[in-house]
Amino acid sequence: MPKACQKELVLETARTLILADGYDAVTVRQIARQAELTTGAIYSNYRNKAEILGILVTESWELLRGEIQSKVLKEPDLKRRLRLFFNSYRDYSRSHPEHFTLLLYMASHPEVFAELSEEVQRDIIARRAELVNRMIELVDAMKAQGCLKDVDSTTYVIALISTANGLLQSRSRSLYSQYGVDMDRVDDLIMGRLIDSVCN
Repeated sequence: MPKACQKELVLETARTLILADGYDAVTVRQIARQAELTTGAIYSNYRNKAEILGILVTESWELLRGEIQSKVLKEPDLKRRLRLFFNSYRDYSRSHPEHFTLLLYMASHPEVFAELSEEVQRDIIARRAELVNRMIELVDAMKAQGCLKDVDSTTYVIALISTANGLLQSRSRSLYSQYGVDMDRVDDLIMGRLIDSVCN
């Protein structure tokens, strides 16, 4: 099997196992057995299990970036563009739940991130920073046009992202499903208030 195909097989197998059983429960040996490869073949491509997850997370960030670029950056109205950032993120979490789950796992497990090679760490940080920096640029543009109060752009963007992550985690875990609440309305209410509270 060509090395490129082998690497892709390892990634797909690992993604399936990690999503089914959880990262901690999966071993490189299980990935090898499921992919019908030797553990040596896996270690010739990846340093460790964390490295495999890191590559999967990098792919997930790239997919998210593509979704945001296709939906958000074309919007001329800045306030609408800010809302579209969240809507695109929410849509991504729904249409690609496996990728969203991997992003959240890596974000909440710094000990796994620490096991990655510096190259993969830099790649993940750069992709996350690209999203954050685009949002900061948008907030700065809104302030320059006078349609946003004078707030610290970085703090505001981190507040938006943190709120979005909390809302989407609640949704993905069905924490409030017993109440029969339309979670889209909850999302829109909270994110709308967070955006409107600083808009002029």
